[in-house]
Amino acid sequence: APAVTLIKAGEASINEGGDTATYDFTITNNSTVDAVTVTSLTDDKFGDLKAAAEAANGGVPLVLAVGASFSFSIDRALDLNAGATHHNIATVTVTDDDGTSTSDDDDHTVTARNVLPAINIVKTVDANKDGTFNDSESLTTADGKANYLYVVTNTSPASTDQGLVLTSLVDDRGTAAIGDDVNLLTGFSSGSSYGTYYVGGDTDGDYQVDKNESWNFKANLVVPVSIAVPTNTNTVTVVGADDDNSTATDTDTASAKFINYAQITPTGTTVQQYINGTAQNFEDFYASQGGVIQYGVQSGLINNTNPGVFFYYTGLSNTIKGFDGADAGTAPDLMTVFIDQSDNSGLVGAFSATKNDVKLFKITDLDGNGIDPGDTATQVSLAANQITLGTGANAGDVTINFTPDAVNSLYVISTKYDTGAVKGTNVGTNSAAWPTVKYMFNTDVGKNGTIEETDVGGITLAPKAALTLNGNPVVGGHAPVLREAVLEYVADKAIAYWSEHGASSDDLAALQETNLNISNLGNQDDGRTLAEWNGSSITIDDDAAGYGWSIGSNHVNPHMIDLYSAVVHEYGHVLGYDHDVLGSDLSVGERSLPEVQIVGTNFTLDMLL
Repeated sequence: APAVTLIKAGEASINEGGDTATYDFTITNNSTVDAVTVTSLTDDKFGDLKAAAEAANGGVPLVLAVGASFSFSIDRALDLNAGATHHNIATVTVTDDDGTSTSDDDDHTVTARNVLPAINIVKTVDANKDGTFNDSESLTTADGKANYLYVVTNTSPASTDQGLVLTSLVDDRGTAAIGDDVNLLTGFSSGSSYGTYYVGGDTDGDYQVDKNESWNFKANLVVPVSIAVPTNTNTVTVVGADDDNSTATDTDTASAKFINYAQITPTGTTVQQYINGTAQNFEDFYASQGGVIQYGVQSGLINNTNPGVFFYYTGLSNTIKGFDGADAGTAPDLMTVFIDQSDNSGLVGAFSATKNDVKLFKITDLDGNGIDPGDTATQVSLAANQITLGTGANAGDVTINFTPDAVNSLYVISTKYDTGAVKGTNVGTNSAAWPTVKYMFNTDVGKNGTIEETDVGGITLAPKAALTLNGNPVVGGHAPVLREAVLEYVADKAIAYWSEHGASSDDLAALQETNLNISNLGNQDDGRTLAEWNGSSITIDDDAAGYGWSIGSNHVNPHMIDLYSAVVHEYGHVLGYDHDVLGSDLSVGERSLPEVQIVGTNFTLDMLL
């Protein structure tokens, strides 16, 4: 009689949720006389496996000689929950040459391992209400609200659907307090309701976030920002649970910035540009000098400022408007608008304005939805007694009193400030002690202490970018005065330096167009000022603080100051570099060139000369 054995083996465990199990089968002919043919191979869970075995045998019937064995494998996806088992039995039947048959069977059990779920959340904000969501935006509506979008995606690694039930979705509002947190699952009930903030994503309606499925939530929230806290970064946290209550969590943030309706702009800016949103910010226009107002010092006193004027525009929040107060149905009430100029220095005073510098504009609101691009402005005449300029400790402040011509009529105010008001301030002769002053301008409509508008960045007054002598100047020396022809020769060499260090064609054109002046800077910084950049031109001290200028291309006179280093330094300011790259002083007999990067290589003096 024939004899046969079947051994069924494979993995003892697989991941839950549709992972694939591999089963290995080995059939052995244990007969001592005849070969046998496999006439049946079945599995109580998978059905007929005879075709699979013959396919593994090249597509021909499986015939085993005496003592021979044949092995093959099959893969089957098993959708099991964690901890569940799959048990199956395979049976083989063989027949010898005289038609006698015999059978054998074997079983195998697979257990599903728990696979932890995973979840992802992406949070973005639309603070300017243009319908586009980003990681960070600035508020542009007076209600102080921003729209937030939350996208929750099931990223679980299980090979088939491992649906997650959302158990928590909370926005912390960017504050430490938990009392103002927003529960974005308000009204959510698995199996019956998606809640207040849900906007879509459940494609099969099972109230579970299926694998690779994304749900969207939206919220319109008041942003807790102020001048003191100009940026709010809030965090949302999501938690989801799978069918065996294993949880996954993720967080993301988005930022909204304080209402930045007011704007500090360079001279020449028009009210129409401010309304249309095309006015340049002061710091952008003067980026070449660090975005600040620069001042120069002579004999310890501020002697010049650049630029000399700037504008503060305010009104785009629509809060400067006609208001019918207690007397409903009568003419609009008298309005007071207070522009508060403040600074962080007890040494340097305020910038000044004259009454002629204060202008009021009525806005023609073409579409009736507040001030926006395309609306026009008409100047409204103000009498001298309608404008009050602050004095003493309140210098620089401006108060405007006027009666709007109608309820809800909208207005914009511009004030031109003169930076020269700080001239004559004694800042001493030690440049290290010269102050940098941050000025803020706030608009208080109604003069009730509530700030409706500000330019969050403010404006900064800073000393000119000067290169100083590292040491003491020569007093009463007779060093030769620098000649223009010599300066022009060295300037060409300095431009070539920046060309070799990656300056663009536009950069090089800017250097070529920069004015170079020779002047006695001996009254600045105890006579240690060698050169300075004022945002529009470069001035070189006439005798290098008494040491005289060394003009050698490849070496420096050990008793003089290197003109090449000084001009390269000042051209660096023109290109936008600051002292963190260029350095701030130069020693006698020293060649000091900035270490700048081009095409991934650091070029230094030793490599160039």
